Amino acid sequence: MPTWVNDDGLVINTGIAEAELGNVAGYRTNGRLRVTEIVLNWEDMPAVADGSTILNDKNTLPAGAVIETVRIVDPHDDFVGVGATVNIGWIDADDRTSNADVDAFVVAATIAELNAGGENTAGWVGAGVGTALTQAKLLTWEVDTAALTAGDTTVEIEWYMPKDESDTLVYSK
Repeated sequence: MPTWVNDDGLVINTGIAEAELGNVAGYRTNGRLRVTEIVLNWEDMPAVADGSTILNDKNTLPAGAVIETVRIVDPHDDFVGVGATVNIGWIDADDRTSNADVDAFVVAATIAELNAGGENTAGWVGAGVGTALTQAKLLTWEVDTAALTAGDTTVEIEWYMPKDESDTLVYSK
């Protein structure tokens, strides 16, 4: 029983699942931006038959976050997989089933696009960029059409929380 979801919707890891390395991490920059990094390693990615799966139960994008940039970093090892494409999206964190958008950030990025990298590149950037989230979201990923057989890179999602005039700790005129 490595992982289960309690009645409150909290994911509980036990045994060896407690020590598994994550593939998603987040950090703040010196400015207003926060960055969520997703490690794409072909060995860890879901099979084509799995469809869209949740990347990590512990990293969410909060309600109110505005998505500014999606960047595919130049790969450490080039991707290989004839006809394979990758989607990165979201699903509501509260119930883990509703409002799924499998390609909110990356839409069917081809092997050539993954290997070229880029930032908000037309052709693969999703409609989630520029969006203010109305609910907290978990990140999802999906491999379509064919399997990946090599490659790894990082996808960075830059986002921020808008300042609120009623919050005296972060707003000054």
